[in-house]
Amino acid sequence: MKPTARVLVTAFLSVLALVIAVPAAGAATPLPRAAMPVIDAAAAPPADQQTMGGGLSTLDSPATDPARTVGPLAVPNSAAATTAINTKGGNMFDTCKAPAVSDMTAWLASPYRTVGIYVGGIARGCPTQVNLTPSWVTSVTSMGWNLVPIYVGLQAPCNAAKYPSKVMSLTASTAAGQGAAAAKDAIVQMRSLGIGQNVPIYFDMEYYSPSDGPCSAAVKAFTNAWTANLHSQGWLSGLYGSSESMIRQAQLWTAAGGYASPDNVWFARWNGVPTADDTALPADAWAGHRIHQFTGGHQETWGGVTINIDSSFVQTFATPPSYASALNPRVVWDSRTAIVGTNPVALGVGGVGGVPRDATAAILNFEVIDPTANGSLVVMPWKSNVNTSMQQFSKGQYISATVVVPLSAMNIQFRLTAGKARVVVSAEGYLSTATGYQMTAMAPRPVYDSRTAKITTNPTALEVGGNAGVPRNATAAMLSIQVVHPTAAGSLIVKPWKSGSVIGMQQFGKDQAISTTVLVPLSARNMEFRLTAGKARVIVTAVGYLAPITTVPGTDSGAGTTDTGGVPTTADIPGQVVATSPSLAWDSRVNAVGAGWIVPGLLGVPGNAAAVLVNVQVVNPSAAGNLIVAPKGSGSTIGVQQFRKGQTVSTLMLVPLIDRAIQLRVTAGNARVIVTNVGYVTS
Repeated sequence: MKPTARVLVTAFLSVLALVIAVPAAGAATPLPRAAMPVIDAAAAPPADQQTMGGGLSTLDSPATDPARTVGPLAVPNSAAATTAINTKGGNMFDTCKAPAVSDMTAWLASPYRTVGIYVGGIARGCPTQVNLTPSWVTSVTSMGWNLVPIYVGLQAPCNAAKYPSKVMSLTASTAAGQGAAAAKDAIVQMRSLGIGQNVPIYFDMEYYSPSDGPCSAAVKAFTNAWTANLHSQGWLSGLYGSSESMIRQAQLWTAAGGYASPDNVWFARWNGVPTADDTALPADAWAGHRIHQFTGGHQETWGGVTINIDSSFVQTFATPPSYASALNPRVVWDSRTAIVGTNPVALGVGGVGGVPRDATAAILNFEVIDPTANGSLVVMPWKSNVNTSMQQFSKGQYISATVVVPLSAMNIQFRLTAGKARVVVSAEGYLSTATGYQMTAMAPRPVYDSRTAKITTNPTALEVGGNAGVPRNATAAMLSIQVVHPTAAGSLIVKPWKSGSVIGMQQFGKDQAISTTVLVPLSARNMEFRLTAGKARVIVTAVGYLAPITTVPGTDSGAGTTDTGGVPTTADIPGQVVATSPSLAWDSRVNAVGAGWIVPGLLGVPGNAAAVLVNVQVVNPSAAGNLIVAPKGSGSTIGVQQFRKGQTVSTLMLVPLIDRAIQLRVTAGNARVIVTNVGYVTS
């Protein structure tokens, strides 16, 4: 039976409207001229020999620690506040001393979301770190800051004149022992700050002459022992250095074999270009695990606070353009009694639950059950640079979230930011370069609204193919499903028509409105859904679909290329999918939000993207309402996520791009909104 589609009409009481613009790839907006560092070309070393300002140079030494100027908060939509350094990956800065919590709060007005912190080492430029405490770590990470810990230990022996009494032995065996000792001390420092094993510890090895054979041999022995000892204790290793010395040599030693390769590298080349590419590194060396320090010491002011920083580009892990396939949902992991906490859990997904071993990414549903504290779920590629939360939760609150996460060596990793909980992971689909279907994003279109005909525990079949813009030959549909005013606590079950799956995709409490976005295979153009208890109104909205490559969008579906507001979309352009490491695109935390407010940069989305995959969180709303996400300029009135007053919710959305932008709003009250980019569809 094909239901008659109805439109859920919601009165607009919106006080929150947002437009997010997506710059073209490579079209990075430069730093404001006033913020650019002034480097004396005659006095400065070549760009490939310049390294960390905060570690060893006199620029940020204790004697010249720059004073901060603290003033009123900057106007968020000023030209300065909307200037981005790059548009392809996470923005990062490091400074000699960890800034005060108030400074980090002010800098939420900046495009940065990652900060380098100097956790220890005999050669640390600012050994006194008044602010760097466990409470500081907790405070800034709860704001959404990612941390890159830096350990500045003994330097290359050929730099004894530059760093007296702070160099390693020229004897390789002794240097190896010193590298092992540095790793052990770094672990002590990390534990003292409460930083977990999911974060790589970067050893800062300043520039040395790679042509000095004995010196290079000592550095090789030292850094090999550094990485080997970190790995033996379950920690991740990173190396920082000049692209032409430490990082280039680490790549050569790794390729030759017999060298413990670091998990991540951070190379310095002060060329002002915010990319992760470098002539000294092959493209496949540490792909997705690179940071590029592209600008040395300079002052920047955000939120009225001025800090002297180095600027870096954090590479987001990205899959090659891939085809998508949907799976009949099946559980791939359940922690049950092995409760998940703040330590990362590595999970092999490739080759499990229908996800092939050569999959580039997995589409997974995460359930967090009975958490013991307020916190967030963090999901990322295995050993990734990023640390972006995907879903917040309250103590005791059940949450469910669908994520698209790239696979690294067939693995992902996840953790909680606080407390413990049972976590259940189900596979919904995957991306592959070999097989699958093109993905097409649509402006949200109503498929079904039960209204007075309440959905019960009996399965309801719904014909989606050929309805609401989804073509008849679609193999799967991406649907937003809302459960409104359930009469009892239970779960929503969504599955292909007549399949045996009994996977609950979202739990709910009595009278609790919930929403979830699912990718569900279609069987004879149909899917089905039901509740496990009680009755409720159920609303189904189509936001995308999978179909064979030859499918022409809008054909044989009874729909054109306009959304319910009558604004032309991008004609539902199909394409391949690129999954990326989660990267923060926008956070309204300190920004004045109003209608038409523009935020430049959905990080990691190129100019040829036809659609974007984003995770949208609504935090602590002041009233019950609905989240609306649509292409820029759309008149859509279709809600994709309901929420109660004070309820934090999250939803994955596939949104077509118009003028490289999307827009969102809530229908009542106001709320903090966090947008995280997890991928895009190429045109």
